[in-house]
Amino acid sequence: MNSKLNKKNIILILLTIIFSIPKINTAAHWYENKTFILSSNNEFILDPQVEQLAKIAYTDLNDSIFFNTKNIVNSPFIQKEFEKIGGQEVIIETEDHVKLKCSYFDRNKNKILIIAPGLTNAKEKMAPFISMFFDDYDLLILNFRGHGDVIKNKINLNPLNCILQKILEIDLSQIRFGKEEEKDVLAAISFAKNQKEYSSISGLGVCYGALILAKTQGLFDKTNSNKTKLFDNLILDGCWLSLASFKAKIISNPVLIFNPQKGNASPFVRKMFQNHWFVNCIENMLYNLSKIRFDELNVTDYLSEITTSKILMFYGKNDLTISRNEFEEIWASITQAPKLAVITSNEHVWNHLKQKELYKLICKLHLDYNSIETAEAYLNNLESLKSFLKI
Repeated sequence: MNSKLNKKNIILILLTIIFSIPKINTAAHWYENKTFILSSNNEFILDPQVEQLAKIAYTDLNDSIFFNTKNIVNSPFIQKEFEKIGGQEVIIETEDHVKLKCSYFDRNKNKILIIAPGLTNAKEKMAPFISMFFDDYDLLILNFRGHGDVIKNKINLNPLNCILQKILEIDLSQIRFGKEEEKDVLAAISFAKNQKEYSSISGLGVCYGALILAKTQGLFDKTNSNKTKLFDNLILDGCWLSLASFKAKIISNPVLIFNPQKGNASPFVRKMFQNHWFVNCIENMLYNLSKIRFDELNVTDYLSEITTSKILMFYGKNDLTISRNEFEEIWASITQAPKLAVITSNEHVWNHLKQKELYKLICKLHLDYNSIETAEAYLNNLESLKSFLKI
């Protein structure tokens, strides 16, 4: 009897020891270098010479006024500059009859890139991507519902909404926080298809826009039985994990809603957001405007469904809005689609500003070739890359 008890005790002790051993983060080495590349079956440190070659090939990006961050917050100025280079202000209508203002650039190309901004971002803040891909693809920048120069369907006199319209240029009575925005994306794709027969349609989403693109593609692949394509390629930059995780970040550092790169909330503001009564009041006001609860959307539910689109991800290891654990969860959820990730040393969605030439290079490799392996091969072979860049 004692021997049996001893055996059980020994097993219990061993199990306790095993489960008490700290888990080793097997992904820790992903963040030890300036730029790291991941794919489904491979990973490597990006040779710094790759970025130097990109800087030589795409040096003209340094001359663009669209990479001046002081310019891109001035929407009227950017709209005039868009017009100078052939941009058209177009209105598209969703299936639920929401009208959205978008910017379309017909560059006489047979491929189009649809650009989806982040939360609170008007389409004009995506101007750097116009410079980046101006000679490569037709371009369409989407204004999500409730963003930018909103087409009013009704007058809203809610005081919180009026304040946010003045400060952030958003209309919370129209924003659906991801619940309906896939209809905006589908309307943009429908508009593109009505312009010409494109050989490929790709999407580039930033932050909240990345989550919406992933949701749209995931829903499409889940319900589409004949395996036709919606997006041929997706580029997801600083993709949110979920509304709930974003809410938690804002509560701990509320200035992230205005400055997602630095945060820097004062102790007074942080203390206010630690008050459950205050947070509940804010959440209830948001709910009264949008009818959305912040626990209703997680990108992993949709990324796991994607089968017909290649996925390129950008993640900055110094991102205050998306933690490393959240990125790893997002990455692991892509189980069926070909995938490539670029881990940088940048803050939230500043990859295209701080490493613009490299960003363009990797995006072009992703968009111009049919396999992730081809992009990997170029990034791993300097001589082949020189040939691709014609230098």
